Amino acid sequence: MKWKKEVQRENDFLKNYLFYESFVDNFLKKWNFPHPEYLTVRKGQSYTHHFNTESYSALAQFVFEQSQKDPEFINILVEDGKKHFDNLINFAENLPPLKNKTDSQIMELIKEYFHLYKEPYPYFLLTVDAELFEKQNTEEAKAIVEKLGRLRLYGRSSFNKTHELAAPLFEEIASRPALSITELKFFTPQEIISLLENKERIKRTIQERDNCFLVYDGNKFELHENASLIIHDPEGFNGEIKGQTTFPGIYQGKVKIIKVVNDLQKINGGEVLVLQMTTTDLIGINLQKAGAIVTDEGGITCHAAILSREWKIPCVIGTKIATKILKDDDLVEVDANIGVVKKL
Repeated sequence: MKWKKEVQRENDFLKNYLFYESFVDNFLKKWNFPHPEYLTVRKGQSYTHHFNTESYSALAQFVFEQSQKDPEFINILVEDGKKHFDNLINFAENLPPLKNKTDSQIMELIKEYFHLYKEPYPYFLLTVDAELFEKQNTEEAKAIVEKLGRLRLYGRSSFNKTHELAAPLFEEIASRPALSITELKFFTPQEIISLLENKERIKRTIQERDNCFLVYDGNKFELHENASLIIHDPEGFNGEIKGQTTFPGIYQGKVKIIKVVNDLQKINGGEVLVLQMTTTDLIGINLQKAGAIVTDEGGITCHAAILSREWKIPCVIGTKIATKILKDDDLVEVDANIGVVKKL
């Protein structure tokens, strides 16, 4: 089995665990097709996702074949996916006052939250790989790529909004056993549901999950606690930074590394913006001022791909190493005709 690195960034253990539960509880049930084998390695608040390249190709073929059988498949996918995201946001927006709720009432709310949180994933996860559509090079295929990209953008925005709206619920749960929010989110959904009934072993659980990994084999997933795993990445730096183009053009300019929202203030206009990935919190009016965009991660339906085409900005995605090789004020040439970035 060949593991390929997909994404590396920071978030809590709980989100990763819900992600894996959705593979088993939601994805297979919805599509009658297994999600590709998956592996996540965590260290503290940092995680790295890896996927099995062969099974991901099978998933891409599945989506393509479904769209050929039913011309409305993609439209239905998008509309149903949005409905599930809207249900999740509606729940989070309408949380009742929590202070006077009993433990059992709080647990019912968090159960419903976890249920609704996983419901959109079968739709969201089908937006990852649209390469087969891109190869068709037809107007219809381009429209499908755009629709999948828009759903992915809608999903990211919805998840981010939900996390913000649901924060009071997690704050209330964490306050009862005197935990911080960070500590609470080292627990699985099932453990959080029963946390107020059984407060033992809390600190030890957190320590055991500071280093861990999760792996999904197409049927079930396993959590390996207090464990480290190193995945060999054969794609290193060989003098050129290469990736996939999403909007063509050649541009020279100074680099600005964008890691957090405040980094957007560094943009004056015309810089080459280099990011791990254009997440929704890093999408703002300043991004439109970029002369070019380069990302470590992403496919043709990622935010950078969609926005570069919309704003007509030369863009190279999926370089894997750009943020590691480049630094602020490096002068580079972005050749988005062939997908190469060079330091000048």
